[in-house]
Amino acid sequence: MPSNTWVQKKIRNAFRDDGPLRPFRLLRQDLHNLPKRWVSDWTLFNQLVVASAVYVFFTNLLPGITFASDLIVLTGKNWGTIEVVLSTGLCGIVFSLLAIQPLTILGVTGPFSILAENIYSLCVTSFHVSLAFSAQLTQHAEYLLGRLFAIYGMGTDSLSLDAFPTGYVQCP
Repeated sequence: MPSNTWVQKKIRNAFRDDGPLRPFRLLRQDLHNLPKRWVSDWTLFNQLVVASAVYVFFTNLLPGITFASDLIVLTGKNWGTIEVVLSTGLCGIVFSLLAIQPLTILGVTGPFSILAENIYSLCVTSFHVSLAFSAQLTQHAEYLLGRLFAIYGMGTDSLSLDAFPTGYVQCP
């Protein structure tokens, strides 16, 4: 029995106000600090901002071109580079305005390409529906999956683990 109480004490200490596992801690901190940094996020312009903008541009563009070449083949030339780059750009603009973050890394990934190709092939071969329906179905599936991962990441504060493998994330 002593080990059981030791485990319970460890868990209780982890979820204290000053413990390492506090659900939605980073979200609360971000909302609290948002008014202080919002203006400088959009108005500050220096060499670091230009370098970051160029980095984010190519970080978004190159996967789009790479995965678009797969989508050209797998969707019978219905989806290509122009559609992928345009949709990535529009999503980046809308996301940066709604998230109040001017520099964001958004782009096409391998799982999206696999999902889009599978939904496209199902819609064409099994359901015999249009390309527009296939695109809408893909969009809604990606949106729901993205929301689920975002809510899980914010709720568990697992996003703070990004500070370990990379030097680009600064978590308090």
